Amino acid sequence: MKVKVRQKKNAVILDLEGNIDINSSQLVETVGKVINKKISNIVFNFEGIKVIDYVGISLIAVVYKNIINHNAHLKIYKVPVSVRKLFSLVGLNRVFKYYDTQEVALKAFDNDKKTLTGSKEQLRRRFKRISLNADILYRRKSTADKHFLKEKL
Repeated sequence: MKVKVRQKKNAVILDLEGNIDINSSQLVETVGKVINKKISNIVFNFEGIKVIDYVGISLIAVVYKNIINHNAHLKIYKVPVSVRKLFSLVGLNRVFKYYDTQEVALKAFDNDKKTLTGSKEQLRRRFKRISLNADILYRRKSTADKHFLKEKL
């Protein structure tokens, strides 16, 4: 994944390109650097995103939580239909509002200032974690072996 950083008006825009997956630590690091510079308005441009996997969903949730916990705001724009469907499946469509253009996303920060005062309470898990006991069956795709391996989770 590639992350290009741009400054525009009162925000930092991160142009995301590629896949958001286990190899996307650059997104977390970049957002951390932006937050450390006390920039409170962050915009993600999803136009270049091809695929988001289950690790990528978790990564986006962690990044969002970090942004909110530092009293910053996140807007996203040019979200592909496939990503919108995925967000809908996992409930992130209730967290993010999608913007069609960069200009509209940037204007939304001005509207937020009129209606939001910023939450002092940090986001925390509302429910107790429950243990999961499951058998995982897997096999290597690259081998001719048709047998599955079994592990306990």
